[in-house]
Amino acid sequence: MEHCDLASNPIGPEHCRTVAIFSTLDPLPYIVLVQAIIYLRHVAFPLLARNSIKALVHLLQATCCEQIIVAGGEPIQRAVCDASQWIGEGVGKPYGLQVTEPLRFGALFPKHGPVTSQEAEEMAPIAQPRRPGMSEVALILHSSGSTGFPKPIHIMHSACIDWMCIPWYGGHDICGLIVSVPSLPLFHAMGVNTYLWFTLGSGAVVGVFDPTSPLKSPSPENVLTSLKGAKVDWTLVVPSFLEAWANDPAAVTYLSTLKHMMYAGGPIPMGVEDKLVSTGVNLVITYAATEFGCLHIFLPCQRQPRWLRFSTQNSHKLLPQDNDHIYELVMVVSCPYSHIYAG
Repeated sequence: MEHCDLASNPIGPEHCRTVAIFSTLDPLPYIVLVQAIIYLRHVAFPLLARNSIKALVHLLQATCCEQIIVAGGEPIQRAVCDASQWIGEGVGKPYGLQVTEPLRFGALFPKHGPVTSQEAEEMAPIAQPRRPGMSEVALILHSSGSTGFPKPIHIMHSACIDWMCIPWYGGHDICGLIVSVPSLPLFHAMGVNTYLWFTLGSGAVVGVFDPTSPLKSPSPENVLTSLKGAKVDWTLVVPSFLEAWANDPAAVTYLSTLKHMMYAGGPIPMGVEDKLVSTGVNLVITYAATEFGCLHIFLPCQRQPRWLRFSTQNSHKLLPQDNDHIYELVMVVSCPYSHIYAG
């Protein structure tokens, strides 16, 4: 937790408040920052750095955000300034949004190694961790906004614990296994779960891109290079990456060495799936949502790339439709993810 203490310095231990992150930080300092905000019992609110000014205004107002941590180029800085001014003009007085900068990788990890006890004492943490109430909000994520303005989704501490437990309902022990998801955004539930909760709750080891400035944009080529460099055991990507790799025999050969090759966000063409499975790739489809978590058994023992088996971690109903063998899936609010609510 020494790095978490250090990352909390720009935040402060004052009253509980929503702290947004609007930046293009490297994955490691970004996820440490999210952890530091929650550590201080504030509410962490990662934002997509490409949100429009109107979307940013909507999200800041909807969550009563008091502080925003900003890092990136001039467009990001200007967007925050314009959004703050826009809100102030709307309410008829200056919007008291506190804007701060985060600590970068070099400041958080000056020696790229373990922190000694003496160095930990010199960091002088600004606050002692306090046990939060399980019904308190820990994190806010937002929807994509593809059908309207992005919608904030408030996530309680109890739901974060449920997220940590997702691998416990799976078919494999991931403790000590190396996972890397460099293609997934950190403001998204899949990114937060993999980088933060799966490491804390199940002991997975996470691999990330090397820290660079400017931040690397994920591509099939640099993601594959990163996976190889981290010597990962499993990964999770969007379908477009699998489609690109399926056309590269060397990439397919590498993917066949992974324990699990997960994908989410949509289907892949049947021909791509057949090609990967026939060459020994352990392809695992994933279906999840911020509102209810992972629908199915996480990393199942049996190889069934086209089918999912419901997890016992949550509750659901299948409502028959007019057509034979067609059902509507309904997630029941009595499941653990009733602790997640949209605001």
